[in-house]
Amino acid sequence: MTNSYVILKSEKEIIRVPIDRLMYIKVDGGLMTYNMEGNVTFSCIGTLKKIEQSLSNSFIRINRSYLVNINKVVSLNKVKKQIVMIDGSRHKVSERRLVYFKRLFINLSVSANDYPSLKTFLTNDKRQQSTDSAIV
Repeated sequence: MTNSYVILKSEKEIIRVPIDRLMYIKVDGGLMTYNMEGNVTFSCIGTLKKIEQSLSNSFIRINRSYLVNINKVVSLNKVKKQIVMIDGSRHKVSERRLVYFKRLFINLSVSANDYPSLKTFLTNDKRQQSTDSAIV
């Protein structure tokens, strides 16, 4: 079960942030920067993997360095493999995660809990591709 808040800790302070205010999280060499609505940021030490497990399924990893709140994404450019957030920031989506992200983005009305994990999605997609090529 996910909380409606995330607790962020640094050497100097501890803050409680409503999860729905988080837009994206960026990691750079172990330093995580939480970007929230209102151009507010908070930096602390950590890993995306650990925070990814504690956040709701609306947070999708788009590459090695970013975890985004899909509800805060305005557009996806499939050619540039890039998303635009509600604050206007642009972030690259890795080739490996592009199709998965696109399907989630298009199907936002479907509960993220009802959508398969990336690993399951990629496995099923490979099976579908091999079936399609066998039919041709």
